[in-house]
Amino acid sequence: MLVLLARLLVRVLTLLAALIALLVLLSRGLLLVGILLVCHVNILSLRG
Repeated sequence: MLVLLARLLVRVLTLLAALIALLVLLSRGLLLVGILLVCHVNILSLRG
């Protein structure tokens, strides 16, 4: 019984860790895209 609980706990923790890592990657990606967009818009407005 305890072994089953331990396995379940490990599985849940692994899933949580994967989700958190995914969220962090996504937020960093969005941040990078936002910065690139702002830079792009600034360059375009400077040319115009």
